[in-house]
Amino acid sequence: MAKFELYIDTLFKHEGVWSNNKYDPGGATKFGITLATWRQYGYDKDNDGDIDAEDLKITTLDDAKKIYKPKYWDAIRADEIKSQEVANIIFDHGVNAGISRAVKMTQAILVRYFNKDLLIDGDLGDFTLGALNSVDANKFHNEFKKLRIDYYNYLANNLTAVRQEVIPFLKTLKIAPNNNFKEFIKGWLVRANSFADLLIKKKSITLTTGVLLTAGTLYAINRYRHAN
Repeated sequence: MAKFELYIDTLFKHEGVWSNNKYDPGGATKFGITLATWRQYGYDKDNDGDIDAEDLKITTLDDAKKIYKPKYWDAIRADEIKSQEVANIIFDHGVNAGISRAVKMTQAILVRYFNKDLLIDGDLGDFTLGALNSVDANKFHNEFKKLRIDYYNYLANNLTAVRQEVIPFLKTLKIAPNNNFKEFIKGWLVRANSFADLLIKKKSITLTTGVLLTAGTLYAINRYRHAN
C-alpha cells in the first residue's frame, strides 16, 4: 500500500516556500498551504492574538506535514491505494487543484478507460477505491497524467492543446479558462510532466502449442497467412 512518507518531500519541491501572487486564487501560501487552510488547521503561531499571514510565514515543514496528511492524503484514502505511483499523482493533483476535482478525474478515467460503473461525485468511497485497485495501475497513472495536462491547459485558456473529447468533462469541474493563469502554465506543466510515463504491459495470447505471443505479433502472423 502507498505511504505518505514516500512522497511528501517531493510534494514540497513542487510547492516551494512562500508565495503571494495576486493571480493565485489561494492568495498567500507557504509550502503550498494557503492562509485559509492554516486558519482551519493551524494556530496563532506568533502568539499575537490572531491567525494571519504572519503566522503562515513562520510555519515549518513539520507543521505542513501535519496538515497534508489529514486534509489531502487521508481524504483520498491513499493508505489504502495499492500503487504508490497512483496515490502520488492523485494526491499531488488534489493538493494543487482540490480533492474533489482530483477524485472526479479519477472516477472519470475509471469509467471511460476501464468501463467501471461509478458515479462521478468527487467522493472516493469503497466502490471507487475497489475499482482503482483492480485496474492496471500504470495505465491509470498515464491516463491521469494526460487528463491533468488537459486540465491545466484548459484552465490557462490554452484550448488548442486540450483534447476536444475531454472538454465536456472539464466543464463539469466548475473551472473556466482564464488568461491570468497563463502565468502559471509553464510551472503546472513541469509539475505534471515530472510524473514519468509508466510502462504498460501488453496483453498476450497463449496458443495451444504453448508459444506465447503478443496480440500485435499474432495479428501480423494472421495477416501474413492470409496474404499467402
